[in-house]
Amino acid sequence: MKRLLQNLPIRVKIGLIVLLPLCGYLVSAGMNLLAIHGDYGSARSVASLVAFDGQISQLVHELQKERGSSSGFLASKGQKFADILTTQRTATDDKAAAYRRGQTEIVQLPAAAALSEQLKTFDTLASNLLGTRQKVSNQQIEPKEAIAYYTSLISALLDLTAAISHLSNDPDITAQMFAYVSFLQAKERSGIERATMSAVFSKGAFTTETYSRFLQLLAAQDSYLASFRAQSLTDAHKAYDATVRGQVIEEVERMRQVALGVGMDSSKTFGIDPEVWFKTITEKINLLKNVDDELARQIIKAA
Repeated sequence: MKRLLQNLPIRVKIGLIVLLPLCGYLVSAGMNLLAIHGDYGSARSVASLVAFDGQISQLVHELQKERGSSSGFLASKGQKFADILTTQRTATDDKAAAYRRGQTEIVQLPAAAALSEQLKTFDTLASNLLGTRQKVSNQQIEPKEAIAYYTSLISALLDLTAAISHLSNDPDITAQMFAYVSFLQAKERSGIERATMSAVFSKGAFTTETYSRFLQLLAAQDSYLASFRAQSLTDAHKAYDATVRGQVIEEVERMRQVALGVGMDSSKTFGIDPEVWFKTITEKINLLKNVDDELARQIIKAA
């Protein structure tokens, strides 16, 4: 090899001196270009997944309302929530159709392979939705069983959101996604509170089980919101503080305090109409949904 190089014409030797560094540069530039393309592709995938997350969130929101109205309908023996429930089922079906369209698109992404288990779990649970609705309409299921079914359905969707949060290779976006998941978990506990207390106010009294669940839900919401604040960025804090405030929040807290004051004392009464409770806490949860949408927007923008 040494002799071969010595015998090369001077022009070739000069050419090699120039060409070898150039080749190195081209290889390095090519690798950087591939890395940039990979990051761009990853960012586009994350943006698509977060957009799908928005469709998941919309469906969760409607299922949460259907859970609450189903609970109130059952606990009141069909005397309350009938019209609310009928309207709500239609709203849930609309968001379920949007979710299915989004799912059809998202499974085309390479990253979707990591979501197959969560997608399958939700599909399996969702196949029982019509049957559960029929049982609710016919008063053939207890409120706590209906709540448990809807909660499992919603939990499957939240597990899907949690799985999506692990798919970004950008640590900042991953941190925002983790904070977003904590917020969604807090919102879900508020939804379970709505369903639980719709049944309690319909019946006019706590059981030991529902009172314990109520206390646990209040504590869980505080815990998840603290986690959200610890993980999220300043803009996310501002969005929450600017939105979750006002008379609706104060009224929900007032009714909570009434419930805590009555507790397990059978000599006391709540004096709260379950449909008024449902309407009021739904307005609060709608404010949480506005924050949910803003957090998703921030993540999509960052991606």
